[in-house]
Amino acid sequence: MRRKRRKKTKKIIIIFSLSLLFIMAVGYAAFSTNLNITAKGNITRKVFTISEFKNEYCNATAGDGLYVDTFENNRCVYKGINPNNYIEIDDSLWRILAIESDDTLKIIKNDSIGKQLWDTGVGVWGYNNWARPAVINSYLNNDYYNLLSEDFKSIIESHAWNTGAATHGNNDLASQIVEEKSIIWNGKIGLISASDYLKANSNVNECGNWSLNNSNWEICMKTNFLIQAERFWTITAYDKIIQDTSTVVCNINSNGGVSGESAGYGAYDIFPTVYLNSNIKLYGNGTESNPYKIEL
Repeated sequence: MRRKRRKKTKKIIIIFSLSLLFIMAVGYAAFSTNLNITAKGNITRKVFTISEFKNEYCNATAGDGLYVDTFENNRCVYKGINPNNYIEIDDSLWRILAIESDDTLKIIKNDSIGKQLWDTGVGVWGYNNWARPAVINSYLNNDYYNLLSEDFKSIIESHAWNTGAATHGNNDLASQIVEEKSIIWNGKIGLISASDYLKANSNVNECGNWSLNNSNWEICMKTNFLIQAERFWTITAYDKIIQDTSTVVCNINSNGGVSGESAGYGAYDIFPTVYLNSNIKLYGNGTESNPYKIEL
């Protein structure tokens, strides 16, 4: 009888011990999981207002980076072949072109939305007056705009765009900017200007204006992130804008040269460009794998 009781007692002790070990293991796993979740939840990210972002990063002097714009006060522009200026919105990548003097963020879509004529107009060649409105102007600010999410729409700023004509092949970027500013259009979605394209080149000495860029295109295409595989449109007219008579618009060749084409002749790539309002906040590091994102 005593032996049976001892065996029974041992069995109870073994079962109790195993149960206790099981409970402890489950408890530890739960504690460990909770610890991991809590730890991840407590990771902080650095979030910048646009003003703080400008103060932190607008200091590049060579290579890829965010530079002080030497042509327009209190403005910063990204330059180089691959600066860390990616920004993700609506699950798609854009590139930051500039931080404006009013702290709006000018961005361009990383991928083309397709090839289109700039304008068709009444004549066979179309017209180069963006504010007419050009056909691509109407498309971007109606059909394309309506495809965007409400969150994205809420941060797009209606802004002043420089749409004046630039003198062909000029060697003075400052004068070209004045020419582009001679006509202003206000709206939400546009295209980059010819001067936006030239400013994005970090090799200012050899590529800093239209004439230099086109003369040294083999060099210049290696230091500008806006180079594309195929020709694309800008918002800038190529010759003087006279309603219903002028037709030529600036575009960028696949070799990086600035050239002109009649608005209704060539269907070239379109890269929508917008201004984001100055109230947004950014986090991330701007690389393609970890682009800037907007803190809502």
